[in-house]
Amino acid sequence: MTEPTKTTVRAGRYGRYGPPEVLEVRDVTVPSPRAGEVLVRVCATSANPAEAQVRAGKMRLLSGSRFPETGHSQGKRVVEIPDAQKGPE
Repeated sequence: MTEPTKTTVRAGRYGRYGPPEVLEVRDVTVPSPRAGEVLVRVCATSANPAEAQVRAGKMRLLSGSRFPETGHSQGKRVVEIPDAQKGPE
């Protein structure tokens, strides 16, 4: 089954540390997978206590400070594998 091609998706992101109000839902460009990567579709996501701590800036040593940031607790499925990574069929 082939997935429909989309150029943008909705993503919950934050561009600075802070309370829940720093989260914004934005349209973002669908990335193309690079060497060693696959494209996945997020089927479900949540906001869990650990991510709240990261967003609040309480785990900076582990999370770094690259922004904009998207959450990490997601149910995913692979939708694209670059040809160079496909094995024999």
